[in-house]
Amino acid sequence: MKYQIHELSARAIMRYAVEMSGGVYKYNLTEDATNRCISFSAPTVQDDCALFYQIMCVLHGDDFKMPVGVEVIPDLSDILITVDFSGIFDRTATENEEILERYWFALAPAFPATLAEKLSGFTLTKNTIGCSASGVYHCQSETDCLYLKIQKLNAGVIKELEIISWLDGKLPVPKIKYFYEDNGYSYLLMTAVDGYMSCECPGDELLKPFENTVKLLAEGLLMLQNVDITDCPFENSLSIKLKDALYNIEHGLVNLDYFEEDNDFDTPMDLYHWLTENKPPEELFFTPGDYCLPNIFIDGNSITGFIDLGNAGIADK
Repeated sequence: MKYQIHELSARAIMRYAVEMSGGVYKYNLTEDATNRCISFSAPTVQDDCALFYQIMCVLHGDDFKMPVGVEVIPDLSDILITVDFSGIFDRTATENEEILERYWFALAPAFPATLAEKLSGFTLTKNTIGCSASGVYHCQSETDCLYLKIQKLNAGVIKELEIISWLDGKLPVPKIKYFYEDNGYSYLLMTAVDGYMSCECPGDELLKPFENTVKLLAEGLLMLQNVDITDCPFENSLSIKLKDALYNIEHGLVNLDYFEEDNDFDTPMDLYHWLTENKPPEELFFTPGDYCLPNIFIDGNSITGFIDLGNAGIADK
């Protein structure tokens, strides 16, 4: 017998702190606020124990009997919680990954109540593959597998949402299950695509022989290039990229640390003018934007899915 008891994030709870007189803080957690503080990466069920049984007797009377045929009892979820204080008192972290992890969770708000409801019964595991600045989570239940992408709200988020929707039915891409904007953050919940990352197949068995994997990756490029771009609203041609580059230069957004001193150009603007004057002809096709192994899924025989399509669109072949 198990009991459903949620774990709350102390960092999320602190968002609801109100300072009173004398340095005392009061926490006003409504039902909606409490749902936003639930940590979905933690187990939501606890094993039976004497304390839980005694509380059930208080709730239902001394003659309380354990229900038959019920695996998880939800009765205590409204009166008992556990709290995760990790990252609040521990100041010893030195690794960049740990620091970034804490930085992310300190900034990111708790889940919206509507999302918390959709993820009830799911176990969340943070994805550590790739270089995405987003928080990406693998959400697994007994019957379903989803992926959640959390990031600060910006134009790129909306573009990715629109691209995935436009590609539905044209390519094997995730299906949008939920999208929500809240407190400056976006929450995108998608289905998992079939197959495995082409860089991480079980036991590498699907990658052998390697010639077959290379063949599949080439077929994936052909699948993308065969997408009809007649009505495609997403353009990443050189003209668009140069326009974006000019904006970044004029608004001081270029990181000069990456501007090598021994190149042929004194300033980013000099480089921009040279690129504009020497722009090559383009052969326009639909391109993925980031065609790397973690974003291409295979099953050993065929391409089964494409992900991370926020920069996809019409561009030079």
